[in-house]
Amino acid sequence: NLAVRGLLWVLPVFVYLRYLDRVDPCVYLKLKKHWLRGVLVGLAFAALIFLLLLAEHGPPRLRAGTITWNSILSTSLLIGFVEEVAYRGFVFQKMCDWLPVKSAVAISSLLFVAIHVPGWLSLHLFMMKTFVFVFVFGVVMAILLLATRSLWASIVSHSLNDFLTAVVFPPG
Repeated sequence: NLAVRGLLWVLPVFVYLRYLDRVDPCVYLKLKKHWLRGVLVGLAFAALIFLLLLAEHGPPRLRAGTITWNSILSTSLLIGFVEEVAYRGFVFQKMCDWLPVKSAVAISSLLFVAIHVPGWLSLHLFMMKTFVFVFVFGVVMAILLLATRSLWASIVSHSLNDFLTAVVFPPG
């Protein structure tokens, strides 16, 4: 699943930027400059998420079934890279070329929610609360990108959020 997303989402972004826009994809996606600032802000934001989850759920509920290579690498850490490159790195920044920033934030965040809806529906997990959370999360990820001028802030935050919610504080 992650390999398919990488091939369908990340590779086309890099190819489009390199050969159609004729720019360095890593520069356009904000992966080169300010990377340390991005990583540090991403870690700080993830620490805030951890504290909020701790306050809401109490101590972590690590279970053997949730700690797998797939849950750690694919579902948690790499998906943040794949989704952030596609949605904040490419879609959001392209929209900023055509629209006011607030509109670009809102539309790219709605698109980010939209990619999650089919999975939620197929697993019978669709809830308005989750819809709103993912939309707000998309807005916050765009703000982190704007504030740090580094996609690494969004990548690290997103990846660690998914790790915390899927592995450290799993549902149920």
